This record gives sequence, structure tokens and C-alpha cells, in this order.
Amino acid sequence: MGCNKDAAKPKPTGSIKAVVSPEGAVTKMVLSKSAASIEILPVNDDTFWAKNLEDGPYLIAFWPAKDFNVPKYMQTITITNGEAIDLDTLFFEKRDTRKPGEMSATINNIEWIFYTNEAKWSDSTLLISGTGYTKNQYSNPQDILIGLKHVKGPGIYSSPSFAGVGISMYRPDDFLYSTEVQGGNINVNLTKFDTVNNRFSGDFNFLALPIPGSTMLNTKNVTNGIFTDVLIR
Repeated sequence: MGCNKDAAKPKPTGSIKAVVSPEGAVTKMVLSKSAASIEILPVNDDTFWAKNLEDGPYLIAFWPAKDFNVPKYMQTITITNGEAIDLDTLFFEKRDTRKPGEMSATINNIEWIFYTNEAKWSDSTLLISGTGYTKNQYSNPQDILIGLKHVKGPGIYSSPSFAGVGISMYRPDDFLYSTEVQGGNINVNLTKFDTVNNRFSGDFNFLALPIPGSTMLNTKNVTNGIFTDVLIR
């Protein structure tokens, strides 16, 4: 009695693997074939791996996490002879949810929430100031003043040549910390320089120390600083 050994062999299955950046940017990978869809959850925060796929074309889409842009990667991948396909790393951009005029920062690892700010522009000097509170300390307002010198357009402005900063507590006119004290520093990345509409945007971080004669003893380490479309008034 004869038999067909080839007919008994299971068809090989393939796989599609993708890595996304940054981690956590995508919630699921969806593969569509004919009228059927397969949802693949991440193996970890950045890796998606669809296994045991039959030969044929698959339309692939990636669904972003909150605050990331809508899927920009939709492509058809065809598996042949059960091959394993590794896609190149796919990069997703975070959606800019900042509002015009917004300013934010973290002071000594505590979120600083602004409620008013303003900017002044004169003779290549840009002054940006904001008044706000650190979280859970609403009775003690803290002001941030950033001064950029020799401004010619977007770019990096760092102390001591191009930037300085002061920070006050309790009173807007009494700056008790400064980056210009020895050991202090500041870096400002001016990303928008619009002198037609009088709007400026950028990122900043700095380390400010108590000014001479101040009764303050600690320092102010400010990170994740942002100002968005701040208007010159």
C-alpha cells in the first residue's frame, strides 16, 4: 500500500516581528488578511511578534498610545514559504499637546505649574518670565526669569555667554537664586523665533544657587522646562 508522505507534512508557518521606539509608543499591532484580523499585543513595551502565520499578504497597522501620533506605518508584508520577517525599528513621534502661551517645568523633582507669564524683546535680548506654584505648595509662588542675550534666531543659548536665569520664592521682585552664582548653569534651546507674530518657544533646564546674602541654603535644579508660543506683551 502506498502513501503520500508529502501530504502529511504540515505547512510551514512564518512570523512578523517589529520593534517600536520609544518604548510604550504603540498599544497593539494589527494584521489583516482577507476578511480576518489578528491583534498582537507587545511582548514587552517595544516588541511585537506575530507567530504561526500562514503564507500570504498581511496588511499591518500600528495603534499608538495616548499622546502619540496616529498610525503612520501601514504596509503590506507577504510571507512566503513560512519565512520569518523582521521589520526595521519603527519610530513614533509624540503629539505636541502644549497650548499657546503655556510654560512648565520641574523644580527639584516637583512639578511647577504656571498661571501667568510674559516675554519682552529688546536689542537682541529676550526676557521670559513665569509665575507659578510647585505641586502641593500653592501658598508659596515661585517665579522663573530667563534672560537670553545676543539672540539672532533659533538655537542653543547657554551660560554664561548667552543666557542667565533667576528664580524667586514668595515675592516676584526678589530673586533669591541665580544661575550666575558660581556653580550654576543654564541651557535654553530656542526652537521658535517669530518676531513677526511676537511668539517664542523653547526648552530649558538650569541649576540655580542662592545669591550672596540670601538666607536660602538649598539649590534649584530645574528640568523639563518648556515655554510654548509665549507672547511678547
